[in-house]
Amino acid sequence: MVLAMGTLAGTVPPFPVPYGLSNHGPWSPVYIAQTPPLAAAAANLGTLTVPASPAFNNLWIELSITGFSGSDSAGIRFNGDTGTNYVARYITAVAGGVVFADAPFVSGTSLRVSAVAGTTGHHVLVRVQNQAAVSKQCLIQTHLTTGAAATAPTAVIAGSGEWVNTTAVIASVQALVVGANNFNAGSSITVWGSN
Repeated sequence: MVLAMGTLAGTVPPFPVPYGLSNHGPWSPVYIAQTPPLAAAAANLGTLTVPASPAFNNLWIELSITGFSGSDSAGIRFNGDTGTNYVARYITAVAGGVVFADAPFVSGTSLRVSAVAGTTGHHVLVRVQNQAAVSKQCLIQTHLTTGAAATAPTAVIAGSGEWVNTTAVIASVQALVVGANNFNAGSSITVWGSN
């Protein structure tokens, strides 16, 4: 990733800003942190620290998952919270199908970022509203791959989620495998913030 430098008022040192983005406007995301791509398979992508004071009002989390060692899905934890404080819900449609399926995940120990388990890659974008006094509402976009040009993936049409915490802003983000498998080498997580 090519980085241009910008500054975030009140911070030392300045945060790098991804090329093409700016922190000069109130809605422009500012690069916070990224894990290096995994050199070998692992059950989590590491934990990224997010500035909590002053906190960003919105976080943008991007998961680039090259695949899984077995059929699985990814989850995100905020502030190391392993309690059953996460909920997510999706609408899906299988390739060639005309029926939508409801896929809720309640009382989770992480925010499930896909309704569909698999072994191939996922590209996930999560936008999180991050104020201390309200639950952290999430808009989740998940894109799946099949690894075959003649096979269409299941469409994850919509995703919403929530970290049910009304006392803290997000100070750390961790991506982990929901089941007993690993992320494949090359997977990573990036976090941006905006106000």
